[in-house]
Amino acid sequence: MASKRTKTQLSIISPTGYSTSTCGYCTTPGSGERSATKSSKSYGIWAHRLSPYHYQNLIDQGWRRSGDYLYKPDLLRTCCAQIPIRLDAADFKPKKAHKRALTNLLFRVRQTKPKPAKWKGRWSKGRDWDVEGRWNEIVPSSAAQSTSSSSSPTWAESVAGPITRQLQVRLALAISSDEKYQLFRKYQGKVHGEAEEKISSEQGFLRFLVDTSLALTWPSTGLPLTPSQETHWRARSLDPADLPEELPYGCYHQEYRLDDKLIAVGVLDVLPNCVSSVYVFYDPEYNDWQLGKVSALQEIALTKRLGRLKAMHEITRYYMGFYIHTCQKMKYKAEYRPSQLLDCSDNTWHDLADVASDLDTRRYFAWSQDGQQQSKDKTEGDSQELAQSDEEDEKGIRVPTQPKPPPGMLSATAILDALQTTLRGADPRELQAELDLLQHAMVLEAQKQSEGIKPLLMSDLFRNYMQGEGQGVGHDDPEFVQVVECIAALASPELVAEMVLFM
Repeated sequence: MASKRTKTQLSIISPTGYSTSTCGYCTTPGSGERSATKSSKSYGIWAHRLSPYHYQNLIDQGWRRSGDYLYKPDLLRTCCAQIPIRLDAADFKPKKAHKRALTNLLFRVRQTKPKPAKWKGRWSKGRDWDVEGRWNEIVPSSAAQSTSSSSSPTWAESVAGPITRQLQVRLALAISSDEKYQLFRKYQGKVHGEAEEKISSEQGFLRFLVDTSLALTWPSTGLPLTPSQETHWRARSLDPADLPEELPYGCYHQEYRLDDKLIAVGVLDVLPNCVSSVYVFYDPEYNDWQLGKVSALQEIALTKRLGRLKAMHEITRYYMGFYIHTCQKMKYKAEYRPSQLLDCSDNTWHDLADVASDLDTRRYFAWSQDGQQQSKDKTEGDSQELAQSDEEDEKGIRVPTQPKPPPGMLSATAILDALQTTLRGADPRELQAELDLLQHAMVLEAQKQSEGIKPLLMSDLFRNYMQGEGQGVGHDDPEFVQVVECIAALASPELVAEMVLFM
């Protein structure tokens, strides 16, 4: 994390605790159904203001955002293990399906000549395959069109004829419109099989895919945009193949229009080290256009273009959200290769090909030699966790980190023990390690934020918790325990020290 930049702005968050919910990945794709039980388990935080540097750090620790809600799956206990997946854009090697999707798109926008029955990779024969180059042949940038010579036909024109349907791709900061919402409703109903009455309202659409607390920030300085700069940028629409010298970190919509009709929207975050795909929705009438693949390939091309800008040269990777090895509708992400998965036990990235056999045996973390015992413990402890689940649902909370912390998480139990011992007046010299942890991890006030501020042990929350000690951990003040769990799930003292935590 670039401390010089992150100190210029703070993130303001509210821990919501450990939660359970039904799962949409355990059921048949397109059914619109969810699991019968609350088998999906995760930690949650509401972000009131989120620095893009902090969010980059969080997604590299297994967190993900849905609107302003940040969540981190509990890989030790959840039903469908959700593992972060990313791709180095410069190393991307397309599969035949990706090449075919762009070939079909080429002939759909240039309808003068039909695609030959025996194409057999003719587009790539004798030429290097580059996703940006293919896009420029399908949809020439405004700059390329203005400089092209009409006297000599391009390669695309020679094989598929001139452009007859105008496909336009534009990039702009996320903003809502009735046109986008109606497209979203159409997509959710036809593609995901959601009943009309269950599709998100317009307010839900705004919360999910438009409104965000992610602070618009200049890459060159790390400073947030001024109100006038934000107004200016929200009115801009960019050709992704002809970008300015820099554009702010933040949430964007990449719109796809065919003859001025909106047919798809890709929602993405531009962050300090990556382009992070959030969601894509498209018109089901164009299902055979393979717009899901098309938008992903366009976003990989965008990642490469952004990385060539001097102020944004650290953007080299394309993040595809979560990979779920047991869910067919999520396994397609592995086709974008060579992709990497995050080992959430130590926050290291591994080539998916190297850990595929581990995933087949339900080892979803701790892939290094030293960590295999922890994954073995997971399998052996599954029955114990299932037996506890009903009791936990009734209480609405787990005892913190019991029987053990999920991967990559600080021990909430150790934090609570250190707080109790400190409050009883133990010699600080005997608790130096615990106090160092508390100084960074327990933050409730905004002054002197970079120093870690006032430990949580000074708050009324902890005093109320201590008064109910004899009745069992968490029974008297479950809100307090949930705050500790969320802070422990952040797993980075430096990160938490730069955030303001509100109850």
